[in-house]
Amino acid sequence: MSSTPKTTIYYDGKCHLCSREINEYRKHANANRLSFIDISNVYFDPESEGVDPKEVQQTLHVKKRDRSLAKGVDAFIEIWRTLEILKWLTFLAEHQPTRTLFKVGYVIFARLRPLLPKKACKIDKN
Repeated sequence: MSSTPKTTIYYDGKCHLCSREINEYRKHANANRLSFIDISNVYFDPESEGVDPKEVQQTLHVKKRDRSLAKGVDAFIEIWRTLEILKWLTFLAEHQPTRTLFKVGYVIFARLRPLLPKKACKIDKN
């Protein structure tokens, strides 16, 4: 087993859209480079993970391999880099003026996301 830290994605497993996106990332994921943590899991403890309990519910968080946090658009960029996918989208998200558009779009989505239908609650010890 590798002692190199993984990139960790914190996602809302109750959100249909979020879950679909995470399932796509899982298809490309190398188990040695990525881990996934469902923040809707009853056993999730944000403080032990070093994330703000309120913020992690509002915005996608990724803990990078250097243990720093990326949030929102920066979290997506980190995922795409780690998976080495969507290089063209990564390029657009990193550079102006499209970076501003990505950020505005993400803020709108993040505000609307709580209004989206949720999956039924489940207990998962993973």
